[in-house]
Order: sequence, then structure tokens, then C-alpha cells
Amino acid sequence: PKNWNPIKQDKAYFFSYIENGDMLSFFAIVSYDVVKDSINSELYLKEMYNQLIKSNDEEIFEGYTLSKLTFSDYISYYGEYYTKIHTNQYFTYSMVVEFKSKLYELILKVPQSQFSDYNEIFQKILTDFKVSGNPIFKTSDEILNKEIINLHD
Repeated sequence: PKNWNPIKQDKAYFFSYIENGDMLSFFAIVSYDVVKDSINSELYLKEMYNQLIKSNDEEIFEGYTLSKLTFSDYISYYGEYYTKIHTNQYFTYSMVVEFKSKLYELILKVPQSQFSDYNEIFQKILTDFKVSGNPIFKTSDEILNKEIINLHD
């Protein structure tokens, strides 16, 4: 961004608005300590879902798809979330993974009409994301199993 505006909080590893003419579009990485916060990927995703469906703000949750991706040395969860604010529809890419006792979620929220423009960008973000110099996701990682997950009963 042209101007950085720090936001006081302790969970965002990174946050930036996207310069696409829509002030509700953003990219963020959130981070939690698995032990200190008593959280894991499954609990995190269920809580996120509950917050989305019970939200009283102006953003209306319209649906999602969520896949559990099993790789040789880790499991991650890829989600696509659909929301609406007034007459504007949004698409959110999400990848949740646990790495070295931390839980990370990488989030990219864009207008639904532009979601296909951001697919390659999100993939590049995932493969470029490093923690302590180590990439979590590699283009050479093979998905061994893909399972569709339902967060609701």
C-alpha cells in the first residue's frame, strides 16, 4: 500500500488493504499459538464458521466450501467463503495450517466479480509465504488426499 496504517491488535501477522477500488478487500495472515491459545485447525474453523453465521454486523454469510488437504508432512484446510455487504458480494480465499506450534490463516477477500483474477495471486502468496525463512507450502508438494469438510451439523 502507499500508506501504512498500523492496527492495534495481537493476532494479525500481516494485514493490508488491496488497491482495487474496494475498501473492503484485503489480504491478511493471522497467527495463533496452538498451546497458549488452546486451539487447533479444526477448533479454529468451527469457531470461524460459528462467528460467520451468528454475526450481527452488515456482512451476510451466504455459504462456503472447505477441503482438508493432506500432504506428506502436513495437513491444511482450503476454504472459499461467500458473503454479501449491502448489494456487494465478496469471495474470500482462506488457507489454514499448523506449523511449528503456530496456527496460520492466510486470507484474501475480494469482490466476487473479481475472484478469478486473484486465484493465481493467492496461489503465489501461499508458495511465497515463509516463517523464519522456511516455506510452509511448496509448489512441489503433492496433495495425497482431498476431503470435503462440513462445519455445520
